[in-house]
Amino acid sequence: MSSSDSVSTGWAASTKCTCSTACGQLTEMAAARPRACAAASIMVARTKAWDSMLASVWAGRAERHTRYAVQRAHSGFHIAKLRSLTVLPAGFSLCRIDAALCEILLQENWSRDLCALFGGGADFFRRGLGFAVLHRGKPVAGASSYTVYDDGIEIEIDTSPAYRRRGLASACGARLVLECLDRGLNPCWDAHDLRSAALAKKLGYTNAKAYPVLLKR
Repeated sequence: MSSSDSVSTGWAASTKCTCSTACGQLTEMAAARPRACAAASIMVARTKAWDSMLASVWAGRAERHTRYAVQRAHSGFHIAKLRSLTVLPAGFSLCRIDAALCEILLQENWSRDLCALFGGGADFFRRGLGFAVLHRGKPVAGASSYTVYDDGIEIEIDTSPAYRRRGLASACGARLVLECLDRGLNPCWDAHDLRSAALAKKLGYTNAKAYPVLLKR
């Protein structure tokens, strides 16, 4: 659900091509993407010109997708509602993601993104933040800091396919938001799709605004 894996190419959008050499250089930039973001799967263009160039350069290797930028409500989060959402069905429990649990999450396809941008379990426990829902001792859903910065985090929420539509994403998401508020951190959310936008609204976010991206295949 995070947008932190996106590549913002708008920094060069104001450059005007006056010759074929310049155009070729910009095309190479659009094709290569910043080296530091080589693993990124989402490309965001800040201008129509760059959007057209990216679509052309990445034709056949990327597809268009719509994400949704959401905001915290001006009135703030409804704490009582968030706490009520953390109540789980019988047999399920919430726990903080520690180093050992992080290593387990990294082994599963559905949960890998919860900790993937950290240097393993110890690094996540030291710098990151997250909560998982357990069923019979096994993680089945989680909400975590996809990335971190000085005053906040980018939220990632994932649920094992067999456990979806049980309120587990809402529970761990609400728990993570509450923890962020207790620590004075900003829980940033960028919705991957309408389902994610709906979950964000349920947790207290608002003003979902659609914007186009290119997803690398």
